[in-house]
Parts: sequence; structure tokens; C-alpha cells
Amino acid sequence: MPFDLGEPLLPKPALGGSQVRSFLRAYGVPAAVAILCVTVGVMHPLAAEAAKSTRLTVCTSQQGGHVQCSSVVETDGKDGRRTVMPFYAVTLTISAEVASVIFAFFATAASEGSIEAARKRLFTPRATFRLWPVGVAYGVGDLLQAFACNSASAPVVLVIGQCKLLLTAVLTMLVLGSKGPSQWGNLTIITLAAIAGAHNGATHTYSSVIRAAEVKGAFLALLKAGLSASGAVISERFYKDSTEGFWVMSFRVQSMMLATSLALLLSMDASETPGSFGEFFSGGPQPMCMDNGGAPWCDPLGGQCECVDKVGWDGWTLLAMLAIALNGMVTGLTLKHLSAVGKAICNALAVAVFYPAYVILGFKPFDLTQAAIIGVIIISSYQYATNKTKKPNRDHIREVPVERRRCRGGSTGTTLEEPWNCRG
Repeated sequence: MPFDLGEPLLPKPALGGSQVRSFLRAYGVPAAVAILCVTVGVMHPLAAEAAKSTRLTVCTSQQGGHVQCSSVVETDGKDGRRTVMPFYAVTLTISAEVASVIFAFFATAASEGSIEAARKRLFTPRATFRLWPVGVAYGVGDLLQAFACNSASAPVVLVIGQCKLLLTAVLTMLVLGSKGPSQWGNLTIITLAAIAGAHNGATHTYSSVIRAAEVKGAFLALLKAGLSASGAVISERFYKDSTEGFWVMSFRVQSMMLATSLALLLSMDASETPGSFGEFFSGGPQPMCMDNGGAPWCDPLGGQCECVDKVGWDGWTLLAMLAIALNGMVTGLTLKHLSAVGKAICNALAVAVFYPAYVILGFKPFDLTQAAIIGVIIISSYQYATNKTKKPNRDHIREVPVERRRCRGGSTGTTLEEPWNCRG
């Protein structure tokens, strides 16, 4: 009998409204969060690199009052002086945390229906202070990230950041008491490749000053990776177990991060903090250079000082602030709807997209060695994360009591250990 071509061979499944909502909740929301996580993971380091919008000049005073300033010229004729942020790094993190707190407050007010209802729900000191370990880990980590990005190039900071997979595994063993992962080989490859990437970025420079800055930035990025791993291990349980709602949790975490940054502001060295509120947006750790390229002041004999071409915030700083604030909120969404492993996969995919964009936008020329190292890190990180999700945890099987059930056609009291008793 011939087929009627006017009708489909397979019937279309009929999805009701509740089924559509269940499908979107199960697959649509996690997919959207994953895409947002990768997008922000690419935008965040690019914005931080763009915020380094001035050049650092190092001047040394010679005998007789003469000042000699460094002037590095690359082989292609471009200015090879190190790019730095023309503002105080702590002002970037504090501004991003203030923006996150304000946004989370009004998002909660919108969901609660009024500002007064949001105020009553959010301003609970005990519930907020309970999150201080998460706030300290992420608050200090954000500041270290800003210092690391200011010292080293973004690829070095990113590849060192992948070391947090190994640190997360170790912390999970020590803090939560779980068994160690079976993929120590992958974790070792990722860590060694990250060290090789940092060394490659530090050695392929045009001056010892830039080389020292790359090494310092890599070390700060490693410290930040440790804090980020600690924060992920601690905060995933808070985000998943909380019944308060995402924006309430985000407000409290960001509030503790802001309190941490303000405490650090009071305890940091005076050269790294603004001296007054007027310098918060208009000042920086280095003074402006004079018209002839020299620094405003230097010690009379053998002294060394630094100066920059411009000082204060600009449009790139504002973009970096928004990227940091968005990255904090997306991290919370990822831990709530996916997991810390899902965040690791997103980070690996973000690195894969970031490096081509970094080269295309002209931040640095293409480096085959660096690209190969990043490729090793991406593949190993993705393989580690996906294998971890596929391997079930069977440690609990021995502790589960044998279930007693009624066999079909048999008597009560038979157990799963006695299948022969379930015969007809």
C-alpha cells in the first residue's frame, strides 16, 4: 500500500505547557547558563587586558642630576614598554562589587514586589555573615586577579588559572574528606602545561622588567587559583542548598566580598591605594611622565622611579568593571544550575575561544608554542571534567541497607540477596 505523502511518517510528539516548561527547566536553562559562562569567560580577560591602556616608563637618575628613561622598541617598530592599568587596582574590584550589590538588591526588589520587602529579606546579618568564607575567598581572589592581570599578559593568567583543577581536587580531599580523583595524570599534565605556558610567556619578552612582571603575575594568578578553588568547593553547597533564591544569595556573597575589599583597602600599602576620594577615579599608583618622557621626580643618585602616559579611569576601565561584576553573577548561576565541574568545562572552552580573539584583536602576535600549550590545557581540562561527570561515585553502595520488598507472587520478607525466593 503506497504511503500518503501528505502526512508525516512519524507522528509529532504532543507537548503540553507543563512538558515544555519541564524541558526548558531541564535543558534550556543549563544550556543558556553554559553559553553565558563561556561568553563571560572570554569577555572578562579581554576587558582586563584592554584596561591596561597606558605604558610604563622606568627612569633611573644618574650622577649629575641626569635622568635616563627606558625606551623599548620591538623589532616591528612598535612601542615595547609594558602596558599597565592607569588606576588603582583595588578601585576596580570595589566598584565592581558595589555594582553587583546594587543590581542584586534591585533584582530582589523586583521579585519581592517592593524595595521594603527586599530590605527586610536581604538585611539579615546572621545569614549574611554565615557566608564570610565565600566572601573572603572571592574578594581576595578578585583583587589578586586584578594585580595579576596588571603584571602579566592575559594568556599567562588564564593558563595558570587552570591549575585550580588540581587545587580543587586536593582541597576536596582535605576539606570534604572525599576520595581523590583517579585522573592524577590529567591533572599533572594540566599543571605542568600551565607552568610551561607561564615560562614561555615570561621568556619571550624584550626586557628584564617585563619578564619580572610576567613571573610576578603568574605567581599572583596561582594564588588566585587557589582561592577560587576554595570558594568553588565551599560556595557550591550554599548555592544549591539555599531556598532563599539566587539573587538573595548573590547579594549576600557580594556584600561579604565588598566588606573584604574595604578591609583590604585599609590594610594595603599607601602606594597601592587612593589617598582621597578624589583620587579614587582620577589617581593611580604611578605619576604622570613629563613632556620629555622623564618622571616628575627621582632620587638624586642611582634612584629609580616609574611613570605612565596617563592616570585615572577611562572607558576601558568601565568595561572591565562591568565584566568583573557580570563574571561574579555568572559564577553563581553556574554553580547553582550546573556545578563546579561544569564551571571548569566552561573555563576550558572559554580559553579555546579567548586566544584566537586575543591575537585577532592585536594584543599580541600569534605564538605557536603558546597556542600548542593552551591546546594541551584545553583538551586535558575538558577530558578531566567530562570523565569526572561520567564516573559514578559508588562509595555509598556498601553503606546502603539491603532493601526488603514483596516479590511478585511470593511472600513478604524476601530480599534482593535471595533472588531464588522470588521464583514462581
